[in-house]
Amino acid sequence: MALIKPIHGEMSGKIGGNVYARNKGGTYVRAWADPVQPGTARQLQVRQKMANAVLAYSLIDAAKRAAWELYAANTPMVNRLGDTIYLTGQQHFCRSNVPVALAQELGSSASLVLDGPTTFGLPAQAAGLVATVGEAAGLSLAYDDSAGWANLTGSVAIIRIGRPRSPSRNFFKGPWRLTGFIDGDTAVPPVSPKVVAANALAYVVTQGQRVGIGVRVFHADGRLSTETVLDVLVGA
Repeated sequence: MALIKPIHGEMSGKIGGNVYARNKGGTYVRAWADPVQPGTARQLQVRQKMANAVLAYSLIDAAKRAAWELYAANTPMVNRLGDTIYLTGQQHFCRSNVPVALAQELGSSASLVLDGPTTFGLPAQAAGLVATVGEAAGLSLAYDDSAGWANLTGSVAIIRIGRPRSPSRNFFKGPWRLTGFIDGDTAVPPVSPKVVAANALAYVVTQGQRVGIGVRVFHADGRLSTETVLDVLVGA
């Protein structure tokens, strides 16, 4: 992998046999390699949820699709190069509902949202996050349980864990797996911290490894926050 100084501005994507990308060290180029498609049960599950969401969007009425398009047009996003972009209504519909559909597989009571959000922009990220991970202790995730999402039925915090890696490796892009959730509840709000037992983690962790813990918040109105990522050394 070689760092380069682009002469035509920032570059990203595949050109010929080279792939241009960017990390905190700057823009770099590497040789193209065919992506691995192992067809695992988890991979197929995600693909099926995405297919279901695309179908659901095509089946909702025109007024609902128009609401999602209006939300999309008024919700700027930032790509990995730091540029402002706008997704389509369908992309926002899938972005919000696919993670919820996956959380439902773990037992979340949050429901998919068909109506487009009437509040524009992305919601705030989860606040007060502090994570510890232990080989025997599992995951303990502290969070602000007074936040609005935690006190509203239909909202859910979605927790992912990155594949364990060497403690010396700081740069990490994936893969990630869903490993837990926190349902909001108007009547009986959840209480921090959220604990996931070691044998319930989506990856087996070993003391001394480094793992990422990612948290996104889905609000009951259909909006999904960007992900907060915590970098954690695995303890005992």
